[in-house]
Amino acid sequence: MKSSGPTTFYRVTDLDGWVFDLRGDGVMMQLISSRPLVESQPHGPGWSIEFIRGMASAFELEEVMFNEASKVISFKSDTNERINVYYTTRTVGTAINHPSQGQTQMFRRNCTDEELREIMQNPRVHTGKGYKKRSRVNGGYGSPSGHYNCQVDEDQYIDEVEDYRNKLLEYDMEEEILAQKKMRALKAIKAIDDERADEAAAMQSKINARTEELKQMQREKEEAERQRLQAAENLIRRTCNVCHQLFVNEHAKNQHYRSVHTFECNHCYKDFNSRHALNQHKNACGHL
Repeated sequence: MKSSGPTTFYRVTDLDGWVFDLRGDGVMMQLISSRPLVESQPHGPGWSIEFIRGMASAFELEEVMFNEASKVISFKSDTNERINVYYTTRTVGTAINHPSQGQTQMFRRNCTDEELREIMQNPRVHTGKGYKKRSRVNGGYGSPSGHYNCQVDEDQYIDEVEDYRNKLLEYDMEEEILAQKKMRALKAIKAIDDERADEAAAMQSKINARTEELKQMQREKEEAERQRLQAAENLIRRTCNVCHQLFVNEHAKNQHYRSVHTFECNHCYKDFNSRHALNQHKNACGHL
């Protein structure tokens, strides 16, 4: 099987997958002789997943869905054409935008390996089998009366089950895309919430630090005021209230006061703050 590039892929009999002759600039395999490809029987067993994926990779098709329950695997070309392969029944469905007929679906049943290769290489290829369905004007399939607008040869038939399966696959794809969008939106919301929570926590931490700082400043201020009042009180206690002389302690101040500023009557033991007052007392009371 010749790919779009210089590399040629070969199918090995009774084995799944493909081998190739070139990898980059290296020669992996050299052809010595060849014989015409014998077309496989259309009613043979179904394809394996590895065989289909190997075929799709040769034409650089993107795998977009695999449903094991429905036995179908889907690919998309670089021109956005959809290829659905029902690998157990060898049925291949393609969804393309026809230039004159609009959105069109083509189903081909009992395809051979060569027909599968042709369809994957060109989803618009005509294999001479299957049936084709065109969309209505309003975008759906079938007419408003419920009859499908079909182009069917005399020996062809419409398998509505395959059509509805294809629709279900498309709906599953849309649902998966919506689920992914929802997941991305939820992740974005969570990221924003986490960011806001981190910002709130950081702001609360700053508020707590500032509050503690203010409390510490208030405690330091109160302690400074207490020490100032205590120092003032100590200063007053060590200062003579008569001559305002400052002493090292209150005891020294009291001794100074008694020896300098106190005059005692030897008769009645009264104290006077000056010698003149003491003399007047003695003269008046006769305490000589």
